[in-house]
Amino acid sequence: MRNSVSLESAAAIVRRRLLRWYDRHRRNLPWRRNPPDPYATLVSEFMLQQTQVRTVLPYFERFMRRFPTLRSLASASIDDVLPFWAGLGYYRRCHHLHVAACAIVDHHGGRIPKDVDALRALPGIGAYTAGAIASIAFNVAVPAVDGNVCRVLSRLRGDDPKSAGSRPRNEALASRLVAPRRPGDFNQALMELGALVCSPRSPDCPRCPLRTLCPSRDRNPPHPARRAMSRIRTSPVLHLVALAVFRKEQTFLVRRPDRGLWAGLYMWPTEEPAPRADRDAVALELCRRLLPRVAAIPNHVGHLRHVLTHRRVHFDVYVVRVSAGARPTVAGRWKPLLTRASDPPLSTAQRKLEACLVSHGSA
Repeated sequence: MRNSVSLESAAAIVRRRLLRWYDRHRRNLPWRRNPPDPYATLVSEFMLQQTQVRTVLPYFERFMRRFPTLRSLASASIDDVLPFWAGLGYYRRCHHLHVAACAIVDHHGGRIPKDVDALRALPGIGAYTAGAIASIAFNVAVPAVDGNVCRVLSRLRGDDPKSAGSRPRNEALASRLVAPRRPGDFNQALMELGALVCSPRSPDCPRCPLRTLCPSRDRNPPHPARRAMSRIRTSPVLHLVALAVFRKEQTFLVRRPDRGLWAGLYMWPTEEPAPRADRDAVALELCRRLLPRVAAIPNHVGHLRHVLTHRRVHFDVYVVRVSAGARPTVAGRWKPLLTRASDPPLSTAQRKLEACLVSHGSA
C-alpha cells in the first residue's frame, strides 16, 4: 500500500491503527475533556494556531480561569482580555476570538454553532479551525488539516508536503479517511502523530502505527541543524528606536493599532529609523514630536534583541526624564516599572524592554 488510492482502500485499517495508538499515547491536555467542551475547544484552537502545545498550556489555563464561559469572554472589553493573551504572540488571534465570542452571543444565542459553514463565518476561523471545532466538540465527520496533518498525509502518499497541489490532495484524502464514528479523535490522532512521532526533521518511524503503510519511512531528512540555522540567518530584522519617557516614578506607554505587529497591546513609543539613520537623531526627533516643549536630550541606555517567528526585532533603548507638568502630544498611559496587576497589556518584547530599563537604573 504505497499511494493515496491504496490508503483509501485501507481506510478502515488506518482508522483502527491510528485510533488505537491515540487511545494509548495521547497527551492529557486541559482542553481534551470528556464530554468535549465546545468553548474550551474554541479557545484552544485559537491559541494553537501557529503555536506549540507546550507554549499554549499556561496561557490556556490562566485564560480559562479568568473567562470560564463564552459569555464571560463576550461581556469583557478587549482591554480586559488582552492581558491574558500577552506574551502568546499573534495578537490578532485574540481580537478575532473576542469578536467571535460576541458574534456567537449576538447571533447564535451564546451557543457555538456545529455547522462548518456557520463556524467559518466567524472571525478568525478558517477551514482547519472550523473542522477541528466541529469534529472535536460536536462529532461532525469532517477533516481538520493543519501543518502536522499535512506532513503525515504527504509522507503516507510519498509526496513532498511543500510541493504544488499537495495541500488539496491531502485535504481530499483526509475527507475520505476521517473516522465517521470518532472524527474528533481521528483528527486529533493525526495531529498528535505529527507532533510526537512524524516530526518535520526527526521522524521516529519505528514508533509509528502506520509505518507499514508509509513509503517515506526511515528516510533521513537532510541536515536539520543546517536548515534551522539558515532560517535564523535569513529572517528579516526590524530595527526600532524605543523611547522611555519618565515623569517622576512613572513611564509613558502608547497603544499599538488593532492590526499588525503586537496588535492592540501597549508599548514604549517607538520609531523605525531609515537605513543607516543616526539612532540618536531619531530618538531626539521622536522626543520632540511627543514632547515639543521639553528641551531634554534622550540618553541611550541599552540595546536588546527579540526573536519572533518570522523576524527578529532589535531595539535601541533611550530614556528621557521630564517634569511633573509635561504632557505628551499623543494619547497613552503612565505606569510604574515592574507592576503587574494594574498594567496595561504588554508583549514579551516590552517586558524585556522593561527589564532593560530596570537593569540600567532608569526606574
